[in-house]
Amino acid sequence: MNESEYNELEKLRIENARLRALLAKHGIVVEESTSSVVSTLSLEEKVMLFRSLFQGREDVFARRWFSPTTGKSGYQPVCAREWNRQYCDKKKYKCAECPNREFQPLGYNDIYRHLEGKDPNGRDVVGVYAIFTGVF
Repeated sequence: MNESEYNELEKLRIENARLRALLAKHGIVVEESTSSVVSTLSLEEKVMLFRSLFQGREDVFARRWFSPTTGKSGYQPVCAREWNRQYCDKKKYKCAECPNREFQPLGYNDIYRHLEGKDPNGRDVVGVYAIFTGVF
C-alpha cells in the first residue's frame, strides 16, 4: 500500500467513526461482524450476493480504465466488439460514436474479477447502471 492509499484509508476510517458516532447519537444500532457471514459463502454465493445488492441494468455495464501514461482513469461501457479488427477501428471512431458498438451484458466472470480485485490499477472494477430501461 503506497502513502496516498494509506492516507485515503485513514480518511475513510475517520469518516466511518464519525458516521457511527452520528448514528449512535440518534439511537441507531449498527450491526457488526457481517464479514464472518460473508467469509463462509462460496464464490458463487458471493457473486449472487453482489448481484442482489448492486442491481442495475443487465444488458450493459461499465468497467474502470486507467492510463499509466497520463494517470487518468474513468469508467466506460464495455463493448463486446472492442479491439475486434472486423468491427473496431479506434483510429476512425471514438467508442461513443462507433456504429458497430455492441454493449456486453454483465456476466458472472465480470463480477468475479471485480470481487477478486487483482488488477493493481483497478481495471477489473465494474460499475452497474442503476437506471433501468422501460417503464415502471
